[in-house]
Parts: sequence; C-alpha cells; structure tokens
Amino acid sequence: SGLIYSPMAVSTMADELSWRPRANKCSTHPFINCRFQTAKNRMAFQTPDPATGKLPFTGTMQTIGAVARSSGPLSLWSGFLPYYGRCGGHTVTMFVFVDQLRLLYRQMQ
Repeated sequence: SGLIYSPMAVSTMADELSWRPRANKCSTHPFINCRFQTAKNRMAFQTPDPATGKLPFTGTMQTIGAVARSSGPLSLWSGFLPYYGRCGGHTVTMFVFVDQLRLLYRQMQ
C-alpha cells in the first residue's frame, strides 16, 4: 500500500515526493540571486574614472542602487535566462539525484 515505481527503487509515496518542495524552492534561487550576480559582475569589470582614478562601485548594495538608478531596476536581471539555465537546472537536478541516492542507500541497509 502506498508503493509506487521508481527507476532506482520501490519507495513510499512520501519518499518519492520529498524532493519536489525542495526543487521548487531551489528553482526560485535565480530570481532572487540574479541581481547580486549582476552587481558582482559590474564590480569585477569596472574601470577607474580617468579624471579621478576612483572606481565607480564600492560595495554590493551601492552597486545595486547605482545600476538601478542609471539603467533601471530591470537591468539588474540582465542575463537572467543563462543564469537560470545554469543555476536552476543544476540545483533541481542535484536535489533529485541526492534523493535517489538516499533511497538507494536506505534499501542497501
């Protein structure tokens, strides 16, 4: 009762569905983190002002504010699709794989 087919094992419905809430939570990671990634990239590739020799960005929050003011808030999510493809897919796949390994380990005991 409550058993379903899994490619790696026969498990209970609760075990089989346990990765879905975590995968959903982790797939939102790129939406939240992309603006910080954009700020990090802007800081990494900044060049000093030729007149003063100072760098335009001094910290993450200052960079986010300056970019939002100068280019608009949506510019903080530039490059979102490649970032989502890299982070979202990897994170979800990792959690599915870890859960399947956990199920296999439980069966071997």
